[in-house]
Amino acid sequence: MKVVKKTDIEKRSNERRAHQAPIRLARFNTGSWLDAQTLNHCLEGMCVKTSVHFQLGTALLIRVEHGASKASGTCAFEELPTIILAEVKWCREIPDASFSTYETGVKYYAPHY
Repeated sequence: MKVVKKTDIEKRSNERRAHQAPIRLARFNTGSWLDAQTLNHCLEGMCVKTSVHFQLGTALLIRVEHGASKASGTCAFEELPTIILAEVKWCREIPDASFSTYETGVKYYAPHY
């Protein structure tokens, strides 16, 4: 698995791992799921590719498809829970895509114990 190098403009405090896997997203409490794909992830959040533009601060429910991850030959994605609640921190359109496609950065909400 490729580890993405930390740069001067990098804001993450944890190592980011490049990993493409199918996931499902829904705005929190809507029940309207859409297919998406991870691009990379770390302990605090992930970058996903979607066909929907999300506003900053949107709460998303993310369902991780662990079975597809195993098929890709890596188990690093297995560290993540099956369901994750996260907040949209940024969203930008991917240029030169044949249809509207967006990269969205999310930060996981910290669990309250």
